[in-house]
Amino acid sequence: MTDTLEGRPDWCFWGQMQEVKLFEAVALSLNLNPNALEWDRFENKFEAGEDFDRRLRISESHAASGGLRLLSHCGTTHNSPVNLRAFAIWATGVWQDLPEQLHVNQVAAATVAQVPAIQAAVCTPDAASTRSVKPTKRDLLTPTIEAAQRSVTAPFDAAAVWMVLTNKAEKSVRPFIGLSEDGLKWLDQNDKAQFLSFKNLRDRISRQQKKLR
Repeated sequence: MTDTLEGRPDWCFWGQMQEVKLFEAVALSLNLNPNALEWDRFENKFEAGEDFDRRLRISESHAASGGLRLLSHCGTTHNSPVNLRAFAIWATGVWQDLPEQLHVNQVAAATVAQVPAIQAAVCTPDAASTRSVKPTKRDLLTPTIEAAQRSVTAPFDAAAVWMVLTNKAEKSVRPFIGLSEDGLKWLDQNDKAQFLSFKNLRDRISRQQKKLR
């Protein structure tokens, strides 16, 4: 990979990455080349300036509290992997100076023009949903998924919505009761355990998106 001059990242490469280390995501949020960062063994930090140090500490703090989800823990938080799109969506709500390349390539799963229609579809119940009907297994989960969609920048971004739902499952927020190898575990109206996988969520959101076209 060839990065650009003056320590700028090669966005043709980084813009296509799905998973990066947390410190790499923070560097990209400042339009810094992650490959150019050097670790100071004596200061126990990266030699990347105060802005990077502050942003990395904020990111690590949110990761520790669950606001920013790590894909796994690899010894140190800054070396742990994150989904770059999910990071970009989270970072958009924290900082207003993200590089255009990060915003365009990662956040804009739904265009600005789509957002009002998306929010309207997610926020406004249709006539059928307001009738008094016996709830189904899907009905119990739908409001939780829609709430997660409203809480992220791009409601049709399955990765971002999954991150919110996973955080709820980890805390056993109803209807979720935990995590398993099969996905997010939740209880239906008969208190029977069901599972939501990432593929299930992606398919649901895809069907919802097609209805707006």
